[in-house]
Order: sequence, then structure tokens, then C-alpha cells
Amino acid sequence: MLLEHNGQLLNLSRTGQLAMRQVREAHLRRVEWDRTHLPVRLFPFVRGESDRGAVIAIDPREALGRPIVVRQGISTAIIADRVGGGESVEELAHEYGLEPRETEEAIVYERAARSRGSSPIAISAGISVEEHGAHFRHDTPADEWIPEVAKRGWIALTHDARIRYRPNEKETVLASGLGLSVIVGKVSHSELARNFVTSIERVERFAARERRPFIAKLHLPPAGDAGRKSTAKGRIERWV
Repeated sequence: MLLEHNGQLLNLSRTGQLAMRQVREAHLRRVEWDRTHLPVRLFPFVRGESDRGAVIAIDPREALGRPIVVRQGISTAIIADRVGGGESVEELAHEYGLEPRETEEAIVYERAARSRGSSPIAISAGISVEEHGAHFRHDTPADEWIPEVAKRGWIALTHDARIRYRPNEKETVLASGLGLSVIVGKVSHSELARNFVTSIERVERFAARERRPFIAKLHLPPAGDAGRKSTAKGRIERWV
């Protein structure tokens, strides 16, 4: 609960800390209003409150309310999925008539949105999860974050199967001694997260057995098994 007092916002719901009016106004400036003063379009922050542009929008009148790239009305999910499938930022920017920066903003937005949807599933199952964004900036180069994750002894998880084919990132994984698991499958991020949870014992046994560095693939369970029971386990194998 927020109470306006002496030109400031007083937060009554936690510790009584003062929240500056500017914080609220920064977010309100990202909302487009109609003539009756109802909100009709939101321009979400992609890279934090330092954002100055309005590349991404959420508008119930467009794309059924799904996030889009403003200038061309292209779904951010479509762009992120195609990049995840191996297409380049430059190719998609050319095809959709976008600037490369707009394409990159769509990818950053979708990855952040999807990670927020999958991590709670693992956390609720009692699995310790560290999100990339909690420790590194979204644009931290691979040759910086990969060695740091390896040094901490963590296993890195990704849905980006193309990492194996990008020489610089692959070499950094191998040189740093990282254990990396690629969760593969053409399903939603929530379903991929559930597969990881149900397969966690196999993942842990694999990680204990295999010498690092490695790049592994965690597959979805066979379609027949997945259809019969929600606890069907996926298969993990060494890829590199």
C-alpha cells in the first residue's frame, strides 16, 4: 500500500521506506492513454529503468495482447523462437524490416520473460536456481560469465542449442571447465522446466559421473511416455 505524504510516496506495506515519486512517474510515462484516460498500450522496460526508447509494446488491440516490436508489429516470441532455432539477428532484421537493435531488444525481452516463467517451477520443487540476470548484465560477454559460473562450480542450463556451433562460446565452455546442459524440445519454457524437474535425478547422476567440461543435451521423454504420465523422465547425454 502506498500513501502520498509531503510530495513523496510512503510505503506502508513493508518497512515504511520512502519511494520517490520519480519511480512511479518513470513507469507511468511508459503507458499510452486514450482520450478517456484509460491505459491502452504499455511500453515495458527491457533493460531496466534506464531505457529511453519504446521498442516493445503490449497492446490488447494488437497480436491478442502479446508483446510486439512497435515499428512493425512483429511478435517478440516469433523472433526469439527463430533465433533459438539458429537464425541470425541480421537475417531476421532484414526479413521483418527492423533495425538489428530492435531485433536484439525483442530477444532480450523474451528471454527475461521466459526465465521468469520457468524458474519458479524448479524453485517450487526444492531445486536451487540462480538466474543469469541476478548475477550478470544481459549483455555480459560469454567469455566473462561462463568462466565465472564454472569457477562457482555451477551447472549452466540453456535452451540455446546453437551454443555448440558458435566456436567462441563452445571454446570458452571447454577452456573454463564448465558443465553445460542444453534443454531441448519444441515445447513451452514451462514444459521444458517441468521436464528438468522430473529428470533432476538423472541430471545429477550425469553431472557426478561425467568429467567437466561438458556440453550435454536433456531430451524430452518419448511422446508415448509423456502422454501416459506427467512424471515421465527425459534422457540426458553428452553432446561435447
